[in-house]
Amino acid sequence: MFFSDLDLTPRLFNLMDQGLIVALAYTRKPRVLFSHVASNLIQEQQDDAKDVKAIIRYAVSHNYTSQDRLMLVGAFEGSASIAALINNEPHLCKSAVMLQADVDSVATLSMASGNLDVDKVSLISLDAARAFSPIDHIPQNPPYFPDILIMGVHSTYTQRKWYI
Repeated sequence: MFFSDLDLTPRLFNLMDQGLIVALAYTRKPRVLFSHVASNLIQEQQDDAKDVKAIIRYAVSHNYTSQDRLMLVGAFEGSASIAALINNEPHLCKSAVMLQADVDSVATLSMASGNLDVDKVSLISLDAARAFSPIDHIPQNPPYFPDILIMGVHSTYTQRKWYI
């Protein structure tokens, strides 16, 4: 089930209640990375993480799945939302797979766009952007942090043993 508008959430939960959904793919409304003011980009990522968390909580509370069976997958910009979610609430899932671009989420969210008009109003605090980086948080992760596989274009990072 793919959806991008949380106004559809009641319908989504109804389908879940009927047993028609076995996997969810959350897709955001299309947006160009540097077309927004930077603070809005960070806010949108945080909102996406909250939306995913609401869906997880619903699925778990209605016994459609359990947190020890749940895997989250994020690709490119979506990896930042997944990273923010598990960095703040690591107990929500068993494992996560994140496909990063050439750079980590922090660099993606804070790099210059090359567009002077956008850069003037979209300076991003590195401290705020670091909330989206699983790589920065690996040394500090608690023991109950989910198993993570972070894949990049040129290299692969693993936090703990990966079980297939």
